[in-house]
Amino acid sequence: MSLFKLSGVSEDSSQEGFTLVEVLIAVTLMTLILSATVSALRTFGNTQSSLERVITRVDEIRAVSTFLRNAFAATVITEMGTMTLGPADTGGQDGAYFSMKDGSEVRWRSTAKFGEDYGGSYFFRVYAADDQLFLQWQLADARTPGSWQDKSVRVLVENLESFRLSCWSRIDGKWRSVWSSSGSIPDKVKFEIRSSQRYWPDLIMRVSG
Repeated sequence: MSLFKLSGVSEDSSQEGFTLVEVLIAVTLMTLILSATVSALRTFGNTQSSLERVITRVDEIRAVSTFLRNAFAATVITEMGTMTLGPADTGGQDGAYFSMKDGSEVRWRSTAKFGEDYGGSYFFRVYAADDQLFLQWQLADARTPGSWQDKSVRVLVENLESFRLSCWSRIDGKWRSVWSSSGSIPDKVKFEIRSSQRYWPDLIMRVSG
């Protein structure tokens, strides 16, 4: 009697398993799958971050644009677009006011509402400084604004790289960077902004409607 028969194992039986080549192929495939998965997750993360930045940028542009359009549309202006000194008993505080200098700063008078309870006539100032675009305001209790020092201020745009202002009047049909006329105000104001290595769409606001 043979040894195989004594042990109960058939001479024709064979052992099943993976060869070295099969193991290497399986490991290679697993490595490729894991690499593709990690790459996809990284791409998804970068896409999400980029999308969030775009959404934040669009929200910023929309918020700034909406405020400026409303503020310029509500500019205090008299009939026919001429400025006025206002009633004598109010110190001229009902008169219009608009000033732009060197295409870098604009000041104007507008009616606005802050919060739910505070509203009225204010002087606004938009200017660039320290790589930021600022909005400043003060209550209009005279014909022209007082000192802007220590007045309320907030940042409109951060990471500012370039900023240019211009205004347009139907009188001469030209865009200009300085407005110093004492008898009228422009019909439109344009903001050209570049921040965070991107240009904003030009913001063109009509003054007082």
